[in-house]
Amino acid sequence: MSNVKNNCTLVVCSCDRYEDLWFPFFEMFSINWANCPYPVVLNTESKSFSHPKVSVKTQQLYINTATPPWARRLIETLKKIDTEYVFLTLDDFFIVEPVNQSKIDECIGYMEKDRNIGAFQFESAGYSPARTRKSGTPGDDHNPSKITGFFIKNHKRHWKCQVVPSIWRRKTLIKYLRPHESAWGWEAWGSMRARRYKEDIYGEINTDDMVYKFAFEPRMGGASAVVNGKWVVSAVDSVFKTYGIEVDYLGLGTTTIEAYSSATLNGTILKMPIPMIIKKTIGVIKSLI
Repeated sequence: MSNVKNNCTLVVCSCDRYEDLWFPFFEMFSINWANCPYPVVLNTESKSFSHPKVSVKTQQLYINTATPPWARRLIETLKKIDTEYVFLTLDDFFIVEPVNQSKIDECIGYMEKDRNIGAFQFESAGYSPARTRKSGTPGDDHNPSKITGFFIKNHKRHWKCQVVPSIWRRKTLIKYLRPHESAWGWEAWGSMRARRYKEDIYGEINTDDMVYKFAFEPRMGGASAVVNGKWVVSAVDSVFKTYGIEVDYLGLGTTTIEAYSSATLNGTILKMPIPMIIKKTIGVIKSLI
């Protein structure tokens, strides 16, 4: 068995535009994951960042170049990392309670013993495998697991790939990605591609003792702190005040539940201009190859 502490890297996915998120993220990280044993990589285009309590590395792979798609940046970042595992999270997953490091160690231990485990996903926004169909029979998007607190995602489950705090085998994650995709495109089309692969993806059962709890807005479908490029103040303002963190919301601007609902409706394909529909259709074809 490899030395777990030396064989995992924490990757925080972000972008230069979201630099206002970095201090509050790493400030709360320094408090609620103070015992994190992994090197930390901030995946952004060209900017650097430092925090007095956290050693943060930025690879700065895209200085003076056009901004590449989300998945391409992540692939290139992962290729620069040499650990077998990566803990993947997002810049707006502000940690609100201490992270369960011992449970993370257990998960990597299971991955060390079972090479067919591709990832463990920690979904604090509320997925419950106890869901049932309208008929009252159990849903088919999960399979029972011998690992306490987790279920195995069905290989045909639509959301097998999710942008949630997760432990991945680094090479498996690279295999599941396509360079042209956005984070949300990867969730949709990556989950369809995942049907081709044999790896088991484990999801966390929704309990009070979750590994990685982050701030979110339940009235917006479990959306985290930033939606459509704007702050969801209702998700984080009280949390930031609790931690004594001051944030200038004017930089990115703010959104509301009503604006989110309207944007979701206006984002349907029937409301898109023809060039956008063509672009998205080409992207879908590329994703399914």
